[in-house]
Amino acid sequence: MNGSARDIASTDESASPPAPEEHAAQDRVSILIVDDYPEALLALQAMLEGVSRHLVLAHSGEEALRCVLREDFAVILLDVLMPGMDGFETATLLRRRERSRSTPIIFLTAANRAEEDVRRAYHLGAVDYIFKPVVPDILVSKVMVFVELARKTALVREQVARLQRSELDRSRLSAIVESCDDSIVGCDLEGIVQSWNAGAERIFGYPAHAMLDRPIAVLVPPDRPDDIAERIRALRRAEPRRTLEATRLTADGRRIEVSSSMSPIRDGSGALIGVSLVARDITEQKRAATALHDAMEAAERANRELEAFSYSVSHDLRAPLRAIAGFGQTLVENYGPRLDEKGVHYLERMCAASRRMGELIDDLLELSRLGRACLRSEVVDLSRIAAAIADELRRAAPDRTVEFAIAPDLTVRGDPGLLTCLLENLLRNAWKFTGRHPRARIEFGVERAAEGPVFFVRDDGAGFDMAYAEKLFAPFQRLHGEDEFEGTGIGLAIVQRIVHRHGGRVWAQGAPEQGAAFHFTLG
Repeated sequence: MNGSARDIASTDESASPPAPEEHAAQDRVSILIVDDYPEALLALQAMLEGVSRHLVLAHSGEEALRCVLREDFAVILLDVLMPGMDGFETATLLRRRERSRSTPIIFLTAANRAEEDVRRAYHLGAVDYIFKPVVPDILVSKVMVFVELARKTALVREQVARLQRSELDRSRLSAIVESCDDSIVGCDLEGIVQSWNAGAERIFGYPAHAMLDRPIAVLVPPDRPDDIAERIRALRRAEPRRTLEATRLTADGRRIEVSSSMSPIRDGSGALIGVSLVARDITEQKRAATALHDAMEAAERANRELEAFSYSVSHDLRAPLRAIAGFGQTLVENYGPRLDEKGVHYLERMCAASRRMGELIDDLLELSRLGRACLRSEVVDLSRIAAAIADELRRAAPDRTVEFAIAPDLTVRGDPGLLTCLLENLLRNAWKFTGRHPRARIEFGVERAAEGPVFFVRDDGAGFDMAYAEKLFAPFQRLHGEDEFEGTGIGLAIVQRIVHRHGGRVWAQGAPEQGAAFHFTLG
């Protein structure tokens, strides 16, 4: 990447060549992808290269603004968190420019999940707000709606212009409109239907003879405002056009959701004489999106309830445990001489067990807190944090011989407190499991992948059997006995929770006595 926007032409040599009109419409349809991470741009490009022939990549908000001055886009994929000008500021400036005022914008983010951010995005005219990591099939289906709508709209506009010049073009337009799966309807300026294609028959259930010379308003539910009439009035006032979603009524009384655009029809002198409405049925897509949203909300509610329960139980257990530990220690100190050796041993075991239970409860409270804490977003120097943790470990055990290899200048956007906790757990984990080796090496670095930077902590310690890898990140799961390595089994569960809060994923690789490597991304 050289810092300038790149145009990517996607081709499929195996596919049969499209008709000349379709080929021209496809070549005109562009998608603008804006993200400051080159790896994220490449990942989105890979997802969408089959959707459009023309993908434009921008690395900043400023670069995106320059791109929209040169050409129109069917849709803009805009990252929220970017240095300098963020996604919200970029969208505000895009809406002030005539050329991009009505361009659909889909926001992408790994961290801005607050309702306020979502409302702000939709206030700026966003058509969607997607959390990373992105599910490719869902993103492609959302983008495809706007790309296909832009293609069909461009095709209809081209054909309408040719219609004014020749009767031959009129025949071509009729054939294209009739063969289109989308609804394409022509109306006069009073909203009276003048043309009704086969796609409109299929979507709305009315045959052409039943709709010609009738008001298009029959498709608007009686309890909804007549948005079609208002859009025609706006078109006559030369206001900017935009794609919108609306509810329509079919011939059998069903309500469906459509994505619709409206274009002017002009005579040879340029006077406005009618409008062309292109609509696509998105009912199933919206139903699936609603179901997914409801399922995610239900899962989040269940997680919040579970976290609250865990916190309450853990908090209530601490007081009696402190009493047990305190009285046990008092017995050892004040009554130890009156007890035989076995009695003292039992009391010491009781005190040790209560202390361990207290540690487990503290870890459980920490895990619960991670689920409730607000996520801050700022630039975090992971290399500096890792170096500080390594120095602290060396000072705590100066007799150990451990080499730390920490890659320099590794920075990310995220919550500094949570990311410090993440590295604390991973590096202390590596320190602990190399403790039985006379010499050890612990490495913190990064690898580049299609999904973005992949960070890792690698050691040459005790390792683990990959057959039990799935247990590593479950709370209180241990692959080694307490007599081998101390700990409560909660550290890696905390690591996973922090990574998920940042929209990333974490996984591990290892082998017995050959060390372990923990990899993670941060959205």
